[in-house]
Amino acid sequence: MSLGKELINYKNELYWVYRKVKDGTIKNPDEVKRFWLCDIALKHNGYIFFCRHITEAVIIKNETD
Repeated sequence: MSLGKELINYKNELYWVYRKVKDGTIKNPDEVKRFWLCDIALKHNGYIFFCRHITEAVIIKNETD
């Protein structure tokens, strides 16, 4: 299934790439990360990936079953 979004698997956790910016264009990535409500900022191949964590689905049993 494709969500139409870029996803990253980092340390066995799944993240949605909210924004991707060329490295060096932002002076304070941590401040931007908080402003964009992202959980993590990762540097790779000359880019900074601002990502939001995708939590695992929790199955809730239907009371009528």
